[in-house]
Amino acid sequence: MGITTTTKKTAFATVMAIAVFLIAFAARYTFVAQQSSESSNTFVNREIDVFRVFEPVLPGKAVKLPDDFNFHLDYQHESSTYFALLHDREGNEYWASWDVFRIALDEHRGKGWKQPQVYVSNAALSTREINLFEQRIARGGIGQVGIETKPFLFWIDSWQWKALTRYPLPGKLTIDTNTFSLDLNSFSVGPYVLEGDQGYRPKHDLLPVASYEFGAPFLNVTGTIGVDGKKIEVSGTGWFSKEWGSNLLESKLLGWDRFGVRLQDGRNLSITLSRINEQLPYVYGVLVDKSGRMIKLGDDDIKIRPIKYSYQNVGKKIPVTWAITIESQQMDIVVDALNYTQWLPSLVPYWSGAVKVTGSHQGGGYMHLMGY
Repeated sequence: MGITTTTKKTAFATVMAIAVFLIAFAARYTFVAQQSSESSNTFVNREIDVFRVFEPVLPGKAVKLPDDFNFHLDYQHESSTYFALLHDREGNEYWASWDVFRIALDEHRGKGWKQPQVYVSNAALSTREINLFEQRIARGGIGQVGIETKPFLFWIDSWQWKALTRYPLPGKLTIDTNTFSLDLNSFSVGPYVLEGDQGYRPKHDLLPVASYEFGAPFLNVTGTIGVDGKKIEVSGTGWFSKEWGSNLLESKLLGWDRFGVRLQDGRNLSITLSRINEQLPYVYGVLVDKSGRMIKLGDDDIKIRPIKYSYQNVGKKIPVTWAITIESQQMDIVVDALNYTQWLPSLVPYWSGAVKVTGSHQGGGYMHLMGY
């Protein structure tokens, strides 16, 4: 594999450890009113001790739907991503995202205030000129965040995803903030895609780092967005993905770069580049059409390199344009961000935004860059 990328001396685990500390502090701030007898030092030290015994990620365990739309509380961390490329009747472009991260502060199954699950949810609405971002942080066990499966309902504070069956799709996302609102209906018009071996996805071929992953890369989206006091009818395409696992915080994983693009021929290309400390990066992907015909792509199939960087307002240097070559598919493309300044200043900070695809194939989609 020919690949060029920039690595960091500070491991991704350090960034995540800081995030866990901040989450623990936020959780403690509320928790202390209920448990004033527990010393702050003891509590914080216990909360940021990520070296716990969680359920391991092992091969041979297939992702099972719809069961795996639920939380996986025996695993240390979990995330889900929703991204929609939208346009209004005049052709103006917008893109919306909703990400949810769950982190277990320890491995115990407590109830109420003793439940160790903390959730961070990020919502964003952007154009080529503006970036609007809101965040919610919730402690599990006290009704602030939760999930029901019959039918599917996920909520964090007043934000929610609601469906009529055990599957979240078709479903409706409702988010209302001080700066924007999202009221989007999403319908799947293609298959769910299980990454790797039936959902088991190694992050590197030489290290025991893996997670469970699946996604729905073929969504049609309709609804309204609210910005500047106006409601705007929009439609477009979307993506949904979910991942969970354990011990990534203690691994040598520096971060990852993830791309999901809808090609003009109707196929979807997803690529993930794992950046590992003291190792060569590891890249994998899948090319799938709406009928479910799938081509799995490995580290030897994909050549990827950043070709343009942009400094964010927080001083981060982010690769915003990438060259990707897949010789077996006669594919030689450039993936370029539509808005370079889309750093999300979350407790778990990352870059997330829309991209356009040019070269041998045309298309559009999204890019997530974590660990910078």
